Amino acid sequence: MSVLAVEEVTVGRSLDLKDVLTGSRFHVLEQGASQTLRPADLIFTRIVTLDGVSLMFGAAPFVVPPRWHTHIIDWRERLMRKRLMTRRDLADFDIEIRHLHFEIAADLLNPTSPQLCNTDGDPIALTTLTFELKTTVGEAFEKLAPLAMVHGEDHSDEVVRDASGAVTNAVLSWVKAGNRQHKQWDYTVLGTIRIEAGRVVADVNSARRADRLKREISKRLSRTAALINTAVVDPLEAIEKRARQRAAGDRHDESALELSLELQTIQEAMIREQWEGWLDTRVPALGNKTPRQAARTAGGRERLEALLAEFDRDAADEPSSVAAHLTAIRTALGLTKPLRLRR
Repeated sequence: MSVLAVEEVTVGRSLDLKDVLTGSRFHVLEQGASQTLRPADLIFTRIVTLDGVSLMFGAAPFVVPPRWHTHIIDWRERLMRKRLMTRRDLADFDIEIRHLHFEIAADLLNPTSPQLCNTDGDPIALTTLTFELKTTVGEAFEKLAPLAMVHGEDHSDEVVRDASGAVTNAVLSWVKAGNRQHKQWDYTVLGTIRIEAGRVVADVNSARRADRLKREISKRLSRTAALINTAVVDPLEAIEKRARQRAAGDRHDESALELSLELQTIQEAMIREQWEGWLDTRVPALGNKTPRQAARTAGGRERLEALLAEFDRDAADEPSSVAAHLTAIRTALGLTKPLRLRR
């Protein structure tokens, strides 16, 4: 038994598979599994080849998602540091391969909850801080405005003034210079601060940022602001709630979520910059090498292909532009075309 990655599917007819442990490739005649498996899927099975015809025997009763591919490569390299396994090795390490099978099966059957983090590496905790404001909006705006300044640029998103020029409402982006994870970013938005008559409301996405912003607001507004409420939302619960609303046909806020053409252009530019920056970002799944560095070796390219196959799968439900970015990444790295599904 070995672990096979699905590279190409001809529905109802055949599968093109790559053995992750030995590197061998097989064109397998398979009617049933070719109707359910998708490119980048991983399966535990045996391949028997006779007179040039390959068939699968004894496939495990579950499909392993692409996110496990680099983990399996890590497992293989712990056993064979300088070479791929041979078919003889598959027999010699039969028990270890079965243990790997059961390890993955246990996780698939009893998955751990995902850990969502922001770009500081902090667990996501959608937090709203509400302060009672005992001074004018204008005075509060003047004292909090420095939080929206970085590199001499003002990130006050919305400032409303009355006929006399006094500020009556304001929305500020709390920003800092640079970003630890994305070196190409000039600044990072840490939160949003809304100032209106009688209150200041701040939204951040982690407990650490919430504590830091509480100190900043208390220091700058002193006794003219008092924290009266802290509300925290679990992001996974919010996602599940939104999914239930969509399933129930609740689309009352869809129009509010639609981006203008200008904002879409800005968003697309940011996504493109992020993908371009990824090429020179150290990635743990690539042995803490950058994609450009990994592409220089056969082992690195194998990991890159596995990682990009996972991205392809995730991008299936994303805007079509994501596929274009992945194609550009492959071109920049000199990699092969994405895996295919034929009907």
